[in-house]
Amino acid sequence: MDAVIQDVLPQAGRINLLVNNAGFGVAPAAAEESSIEHAQAIFDTNFMGIVRMTRAVVPHMRQKRSGRIINIGSVLGFRRSGTGDPDHHARTSCRPVAAAGRAD
Repeated sequence: MDAVIQDVLPQAGRINLLVNNAGFGVAPAAAEESSIEHAQAIFDTNFMGIVRMTRAVVPHMRQKRSGRIINIGSVLGFRRSGTGDPDHHARTSCRPVAAAGRAD
């Protein structure tokens, strides 16, 4: 990730836009039906991917005093899940990250 950003900056001069759109899930499964490894993979992509990419580009955007970040999620982040499935919780946890970014 950092290597890509270091390649882009000299060529483009700045990063104007970050679109966080990576994510995956499975048909909602109850928490007890998901392995720890599967739940970790979902969180690493759906939540930590946003955190990692945002942390990588925000310093450059702040230096230029400009830039936008768009986080594309899923309706699953807004719907209640009675099963405790990891996909739902990973997507729901992205909402506060986006709200914190708006406050900056």
